[in-house]
Amino acid sequence: MGSINITSARKNLFRIVASVNQTHEP
Repeated sequence: MGSINITSARKNLFRIVASVNQTHEP
């Protein structure tokens, strides 16, 4: 279960980073 939580956290973090990158794009 620990690995699943880590994978979910990484997915959420990557999704947030992508959203921020899109927002900062001109």
